[in-house]
Amino acid sequence: MEISNLVALQQQPDVLYLNGVPSELPRWASIEDRKEHVRARVDATALAGMTAEELHVYFARHRVDATQSWNRQQSMLGRVLNRLTVSRPGYAKVSGRVLRQLYDALGVQADEVFTASAELYLRADIVGEIATLIKPKGADR
Repeated sequence: MEISNLVALQQQPDVLYLNGVPSELPRWASIEDRKEHVRARVDATALAGMTAEELHVYFARHRVDATQSWNRQQSMLGRVLNRLTVSRPGYAKVSGRVLRQLYDALGVQADEVFTASAELYLRADIVGEIATLIKPKGADR
């Protein structure tokens, strides 16, 4: 199964957008800079609009990341690593725009529960439930 928006996203050059101005991501960029760069690439996918299959992959990956950050939080070294790389261990940062796409894919009326520009942190288990809910029919992963 080809996931067109994610494949296209992975083929983009390494560019970090700061205040709307593209700048190259230097080799010595900090972990935080790299994290923001990856977030910008994920947001570019979200802005392009995702299919149900792409939403499933998006939420499944966020579940794994949130779960790993929570597991790391249980050790001293993991807490130090999380402090450098994750703002809220055990939670996945999801934009309102992605949640609106999820609502559309599920055929649910979103109304004005949240704005497209909202940034929400969803607990790892909730993100996992969403990934299962949006799982494409016939997929056995």
